[in-house]
Amino acid sequence: MTTFSRKPLLTFQSFSLKILWIFFPILPKKPAENRDSLIYCIMLMFIKIFINHWIYRWSIQCDMGLTLSKIFMLYLSIMTISYIFDAQMIIVRIATQDKYTLESYTDSPILSLSLGEFWGQRYNRIVHKVLREAIFEPIRSELSSSNIAGFMTFIVSGLLHVHVCIAVFQNTSSAFPTFMFFIIHGIGCCLEKIMKIKFPKFIRWIITHIFILITSPLMFQPFIEKGSPFLMLNPPLFIDVEWTPKLPVPNFCPQ
Repeated sequence: MTTFSRKPLLTFQSFSLKILWIFFPILPKKPAENRDSLIYCIMLMFIKIFINHWIYRWSIQCDMGLTLSKIFMLYLSIMTISYIFDAQMIIVRIATQDKYTLESYTDSPILSLSLGEFWGQRYNRIVHKVLREAIFEPIRSELSSSNIAGFMTFIVSGLLHVHVCIAVFQNTSSAFPTFMFFIIHGIGCCLEKIMKIKFPKFIRWIITHIFILITSPLMFQPFIEKGSPFLMLNPPLFIDVEWTPKLPVPNFCPQ
């Protein structure tokens, strides 16, 4: 990724190591670091597996179109798909006797109390670190503006997601809605910093996730419109493994 910084470019070795870290973000575990216990991580991973697989099996039998129920199911599925990264982290911690760990993919994004917290601290933290180092920090240091740097980061992230969307679905019809999703969220994050309105935590949580759900059709529509055939061609990891308990799927489709 091209950086906006005027500082000297990285050496090829340093750049290669950064690329490698993106795919295998291993970190030394500091003795005093407050990390969740392995037992807790394993339990949380299984809970995510149960929920994710349950939603998947329910979704493939319910082609509901672009409805609020379908959006919520897909949203919950995305929030729990991180069990794949949890499994990798658990393996690394066990193999290294808890001396090393992996950078967590998410940090309970469902608990976010603001858009800034959702995108900046809890969701897709690996990509966040890359964009922060390559886009946000250089622009902020040049322009001395966190809002401009943050908005530019959302623009770049939107363009990356547009590329992925076109590559996956082989059409450009979803490019503009996908890009607008990130533009709207970039504006939302800027307004949060400018207005600095304080609400009780529960109200902030409700506002944040209602905003995400209301705007998510811009991002989720191409996935939902592909329906069950697309889901069946892209099953989640471990879906056919016998040792994973299967929660019963309701015999109705939510409206």
